Amino acid sequence: MPADKSGIEPARASLAKYLSPLAEPLLDPRLVSRAAWSHCLTVADAIPGEATFGMLGLEVRLGDNSAVDLLLCALRAAGGHRWLPAVTRQQAGGLPPGPWHAINAFAQTWNDGRLADRIDCVWLEFDSSERPRTGVAHLSAPSVFSSTSPTEVRRDAPTPNVSSATDMLEVLLAEGLPLGSARTLAEIEQALPSESQIFQVGAMLSRSRPVVRICVSGPGGDALRAVLGRLGWPEPANEVERLLGTFDQLSRILCLDLDVTPSGLGATAGIEVYVSGPGERADASQWPPLLDRLETLKLATATKHAALETYPRIQVSTGLLDRLPRQYAHAATLLAAQRAGRFIAHLHHVKITVSAHGPRAAKAYLALWHEWN
Repeated sequence: MPADKSGIEPARASLAKYLSPLAEPLLDPRLVSRAAWSHCLTVADAIPGEATFGMLGLEVRLGDNSAVDLLLCALRAAGGHRWLPAVTRQQAGGLPPGPWHAINAFAQTWNDGRLADRIDCVWLEFDSSERPRTGVAHLSAPSVFSSTSPTEVRRDAPTPNVSSATDMLEVLLAEGLPLGSARTLAEIEQALPSESQIFQVGAMLSRSRPVVRICVSGPGGDALRAVLGRLGWPEPANEVERLLGTFDQLSRILCLDLDVTPSGLGATAGIEVYVSGPGERADASQWPPLLDRLETLKLATATKHAALETYPRIQVSTGLLDRLPRQYAHAATLLAAQRAGRFIAHLHHVKITVSAHGPRAAKAYLALWHEWN
């Protein structure tokens, strides 16, 4: 960033400065309360503004719980591999060895180490139950997710390897990937039917006892039911299988999330439901039947159901130049003759969680991102 006439380099705007004018007009208070949004901005204030040009997300509970989690995507194509190490180094500074040090080690490895060309993006999920406290310099550690490599769809043969996922997890988990977790990861890989794949792996570092989360992509409910059967998942398998059948006809893609502990598979499963394919913009008319079913199953309140039906929402950012951070406003001015800047919020997917230790629950994931149209 160039220095001003005084020779002093101006402070870089934080992500919070971008989100305030861009995202706030797009958020429905029935989904994201003022208190929940304030929590998200507290986290975003520690993140550089460059993160605006990746994708952001809000995880909204569809029951009576008003908590909202903030999800940040460090996208390699948008320089995420450069700003993430700086953020994690700052957060780890002055702390004893722990999750932030592990995330920093991973970020450095992604930037210039053995994972440099093998991961396209990294997601950070800041759990709203871990509320930032005023005057405290460090954020609570997030859970960390990344896509695996290779990413091609599996066709009648095991995916060549999940080495990127294994390498990532060995760095993030303080004591390395436990033998039991590694074995279970391999078992999941072998259980995948044709054209299924592990599309994302996460280290749930925000938990009191970190676990590994494996996200398996369809292609449909039958394939995912086969995964559960081959793994012999003993928890509420019948309930998960019923829900897979229920949402199979209402979705374009179904995904299955499984937790892995040192002793084997965890007692919780998540079903992610998408109405559009990768890279496709969802048609708002595809959501009402799915939202109706969630309310019928008492997984969504009528109020939140109604609020979600107003998405997607779009705001043209060039009309906000007097409120935007200087760097953003300057770029918008230069591009205004050719393109309009737009900030978009849309319903990306929903997830239903089933656990042996608690009631079913559903969440909606609002995606937020900027584009030059």
